[in-house]
Amino acid sequence: MHILENPYLWHLFRIIIDIIFKYDKAKKDYMDVLGGGLIVSTANILDLGCGIGNLCTLFDDKCHYTGIELNPKYIEYANKKFAGENRQFISADAVAYSFNEMKKYDLVCLFDFLHHLDDEHCLQILESSGRLSKKNIVITEPIDSPENKPIQKVLQRFDRGKYIRSNARMKELIKEAGLTILENPKGNIFLLTNATNYGK
Repeated sequence: MHILENPYLWHLFRIIIDIIFKYDKAKKDYMDVLGGGLIVSTANILDLGCGIGNLCTLFDDKCHYTGIELNPKYIEYANKKFAGENRQFISADAVAYSFNEMKKYDLVCLFDFLHHLDDEHCLQILESSGRLSKKNIVITEPIDSPENKPIQKVLQRFDRGKYIRSNARMKELIKEAGLTILENPKGNIFLLTNATNYGK
């Protein structure tokens, strides 16, 4: 078992990484901006591949947050650490999970998740996200780029996700899934919309 399968060690690792690179701070800053225009305080949020659930704290406590994660130890940790009246954590395979597609979410989040999936399953998740979202999807991903700093390249080399893609490849998969990029303010952050809802 990989050492970072332990949720306590993973949370500590994320804190250290965020101190160095401010990855989660970048997410928070972006979500604060996004929230000003797209996320109401009572929004329904779906977070696929939610890990230990710590990013539920990006959203107002009144938001109805559902996190889905394959690792049951992570979900157990999430329920202990981040449980709340409007927060639900489910241990399940997001690729194979049978969603009620009659239920739509104000926002679907794919935070640092897609690089754990090959192209086929990545495309499935993107397509599912498009069907489940009322309009918007947010993606954050580590990006394979020649501009990455040496320490980023080292961390990516040891990342448990084996499918770290270039920004261009991410855009290709997003387009193939029938989604439209509204914003790509940084190479690793994408705001998408359902193509069928675009402009409505």
